Amino acid sequence: MTRRHSITRRDCLIALMLLPLAGSAQSARTPADPGQLVELAPEIRRIMERGALIAGMQGSDIAPYAYLKDGRFQGVDVELAQGLADELQVELRIDRSATSYNQVIDTVARGQVDIGVSALSRTFQRARRVSFSEPYVTLRHAMALNRANLAELTRDKDARAVIKVFPGSVGVLADSSYVEFAHRNFPAARIVEFRLWAEAVEATRKGTVDALYNDEFEIRYLMKSDAANPLFFRTVFFSDLVDTLAMALPHGSRQLLSFANLYLSGRPRAPTVEMLLQRSLKR
Repeated sequence: MTRRHSITRRDCLIALMLLPLAGSAQSARTPADPGQLVELAPEIRRIMERGALIAGMQGSDIAPYAYLKDGRFQGVDVELAQGLADELQVELRIDRSATSYNQVIDTVARGQVDIGVSALSRTFQRARRVSFSEPYVTLRHAMALNRANLAELTRDKDARAVIKVFPGSVGVLADSSYVEFAHRNFPAARIVEFRLWAEAVEATRKGTVDALYNDEFEIRYLMKSDAANPLFFRTVFFSDLVDTLAMALPHGSRQLLSFANLYLSGRPRAPTVEMLLQRSLKR
């Protein structure tokens, strides 16, 4: 997932702190009896002895996954991390020092956090460094194409065939999973990385880039968030390309991974793209 807002220097300084989740079930808990921790797996014992699960998330707000509203940090990922902490019977602490999706992966790989929960796509490059849980959100890949540029690219050609190989330029958010996805799925395209998602949107709207590439939530949100956007963009959703969002854990955290998967399997319902859109538009 890849929509992001700009971050000031002050925001970055604030993000370096481990933030407790305001207004959640994080009141002081009774420390576990040391005698009961002896037989636990090392990573579980370390969390319970600390009395807190540390979850890595981006420092910038990403609705509907993690964002501040009415002085409270909330969202799909926050709820997910809080639920896992509750099952472990510890508090939740949130590390927002990362300023990109890949930097969240860095904090996990270094062991700075116990888990990364920040709309993280499972990719082959990331899987070399961290372990991933089972998915908690599954989305199709999608494109928003500049209508005028697409007309030129598909002149006297089959539009589906052109889009499938896409020889034009594709805008993606830097340090996100869609950089890897774009190079893998559209090798004939020129991949253009943007520091901010809004910059990629503006470049495509002006036609300096032919297409935006992201998941279906982001593309559908783009089209609903501005009534003028359907005039500039044509959307395409790929049924054969799937983006699975999951928790990231350090390699070697096998018992915590098993615990996280058990927790995910017991959740009543995985968020759908319609649910994500509803939450984000309400915000």
